Amino acid sequence: MEIENFLPQDAYAALNKISSCQTEAEVAAVTKQVVIALGATSYVYSTLTSDDRRDDRESYRYSIGCDPQWCRIYNERKWFMNDPFIEYSRHNTEPVMADQIVLQTSGQIEMMRVAATYGFKSGMVIPTHSSQNANERIGLLYIGVDQPPEIGNQLVYRHRISYRALGMELLDWWIRFLRANAARKFNLSEEEIVLLQQTKNGFAVTEISAKLGSTPSKLYRQLSVIKDKFNVDKIGDAVAIASFNGLLG
Repeated sequence: MEIENFLPQDAYAALNKISSCQTEAEVAAVTKQVVIALGATSYVYSTLTSDDRRDDRESYRYSIGCDPQWCRIYNERKWFMNDPFIEYSRHNTEPVMADQIVLQTSGQIEMMRVAATYGFKSGMVIPTHSSQNANERIGLLYIGVDQPPEIGNQLVYRHRISYRALGMELLDWWIRFLRANAARKFNLSEEEIVLLQQTKNGFAVTEISAKLGSTPSKLYRQLSVIKDKFNVDKIGDAVAIASFNGLLG
């Protein structure tokens, strides 16, 4: 029996480049190569902390491969506050066709109507989660086709496995990128990041010192330095800030 080739060679070659991208622009360009090679026309990839429902969307990051006018309208009308695709992705990992998600408000219906005019007449929503921070940072890959669902859905669905791979590559890249940026922002050493991670995991200083081959007194000094770097009085506050900035799993 002949097995369908889910990932064409040109898409596979582009997909392999994502992990070595150095900038957001490079990631966006390579992602567009994969999407085009798989027969779609547009995409938006967003990653955010799972509980970020604030108006300022401080944790949101984007990679865009569509008409920028669509993203401008989306942001101006604040559709991110009630985006049904984001809500689906917060609680699911299975890819779903966009027209299978039930729209519950007039704003959501209008969002989809406008999206259709910018290359998203049909498409697929691919949630991405990481086992190391599934309750904190999630991703959403929205693939668009400038064809009605009766044509476009089949074009996208046949490559759903490949799109899942693309979504996870993007999530991994963003986690590494945000972690490196946060480490520079707060001037943290790798040892200090490990100490924060162990603290977040619930280990006491005596337990951490045994695991790291250090002494409690040394770790207490390091924790004091860490608090100063985050400008907080409690190490729990430093852990919360570090987690929000993508430093911790």
